[in-house]
Amino acid sequence: AKERVYEHRVETNRDLKKAAQVLNLFTDGSIGKNVLFREIKEKAFRILNREKMEQVAAHIAAKAGFDEEAFRWDHIDRLGRQFKLYLRPVLSSVDFMGSPAQVPLIEAVNFLKGVFGKGRPISQYPVKKIPTRFIPSKVKRYLYNRHRLPVSDRYEFLICRLLRDRLEAGDIFCPDSVRFRSFTDDLVGDRQWRQKDKLFDSTGLAILGQPISEHLEALEHKFEGKIARVNRQIAAGENEYVCIRKQGGKVRWHLRYPPGREDVNHPFFDALGQVNIASVMDFANRRCRFMDAFEHVLGRRARTVADNRIITACLLAWGTNMGLGKMGQVSDISYNVLSTASDNFIRLETLREANDLISNAIAAMPVFRHYDTDGVVHSSSDGQKFETGINTINARHSPKYFGLKKGVVAYTLVANHIPVNARIIGANEHESHYVFDILFNNTSEIQPEVHSTDSHGTNEVNFAILHLFGYQFAPRYRDIYGKTKTSLYGFRHPSRYGDSLLVPVRKINKKLIMEGWEGIQRIMVSLALKTTTQSIIVGKLG
Repeated sequence: AKERVYEHRVETNRDLKKAAQVLNLFTDGSIGKNVLFREIKEKAFRILNREKMEQVAAHIAAKAGFDEEAFRWDHIDRLGRQFKLYLRPVLSSVDFMGSPAQVPLIEAVNFLKGVFGKGRPISQYPVKKIPTRFIPSKVKRYLYNRHRLPVSDRYEFLICRLLRDRLEAGDIFCPDSVRFRSFTDDLVGDRQWRQKDKLFDSTGLAILGQPISEHLEALEHKFEGKIARVNRQIAAGENEYVCIRKQGGKVRWHLRYPPGREDVNHPFFDALGQVNIASVMDFANRRCRFMDAFEHVLGRRARTVADNRIITACLLAWGTNMGLGKMGQVSDISYNVLSTASDNFIRLETLREANDLISNAIAAMPVFRHYDTDGVVHSSSDGQKFETGINTINARHSPKYFGLKKGVVAYTLVANHIPVNARIIGANEHESHYVFDILFNNTSEIQPEVHSTDSHGTNEVNFAILHLFGYQFAPRYRDIYGKTKTSLYGFRHPSRYGDSLLVPVRKINKKLIMEGWEGIQRIMVSLALKTTTQSIIVGKLG
């Protein structure tokens, strides 16, 4: 549709020049008074034919705009066979439920199921029997033909598109789905929830057993004391990182960025010679025996004995994206041997255990604690984009990173320069939905106390979740001034903070939190018990 808009604009701009020549006929002094209007029209149509003239006139009358939505529906008309082939089997076999507000759309979906079952086209049904309450008013002009009847393919496609939107928003759900089922189905069941005190103890979430009024009181005391101290330090000039400037009577502030560092290695590293990477892996294995984690998929029944040299070649082939085929060509180990070893010994469980052994061995070294921030392990997580050579279940299009190809995101948790956990996600998924997932499911002995992300890893839900699970969430915002002006809440009314530099924009609704406390408890226990994929719960809350 966008391409057609562009083509029309180019064509219309070209025709507008000719239309200007037509208009010049009315001011042309060489044309005599006795010339008939028919002759002028003939002369005008030689410059720009009648059809083009009508299009340019309509273009000028419509304020030089194009209806891109109309082009989009024209293209949908040509996709009829394609979307019917793939979407009709889904609509026919899947049950959908929703809130009362979604009843009109559910009625339309059930109507389509009946149409598919009887094998009759929509055009053969009386207009009064075709559900139309779900159709947005702005779409009606594109959905009906000149006889005021719904265009069959457009009607069916609109139902599918609205159903997709409502599923993504959580307004409609599918009981048989993992991702799109009702939010209450993602939580611990009623029978299990009756033993909630035992669940608090078994999950280690003793904080949930504390009365919410006491918890809020403690948070209020901590917050009010901290905001008073920070404002006092800024006013006294003790906080050298806060830069204040006045513009037109308004005070703005920002954080001072650290100076850029020179990209020069410390001279210590110049004294170190290069070492073969296979030798490095052999050295690490002798120190922490991480190769022992690569057990045969058949366990004790396996006849093949693990060969560290072959497993090392497989790890290098996959880790460097070389692939087993290329490794078989450049090494003295055949592709068949590498492929068999990879299938038997390398899988997610063995890789995770091997990584944990290496991470734990590094954490046991004295140098590990030198990377602490203020005496605690301060971790961070971020995603790296990788183009995929084949279509995987997580591979998605992202023109910004992959052009016309597909790729995935490796969302990695790093603590003191050690990657302790990772998760492969789609390029279209929000990283903030996986922050708790990657922290809570870290199986190494390195357990961070403070965790940071960039803006893409933040949402308001993560502050509460990480706090109740014992982590401090400390995201890095690009515009901290703008964030505090819109998202900083306090326990008092903003007017109670006077003319301080850092002032909350709104008062927290403690009554609402107290009323919803049991629901919050149930959500947190469900996250701890992994009743469903944690990223799904966080995504729905967000």
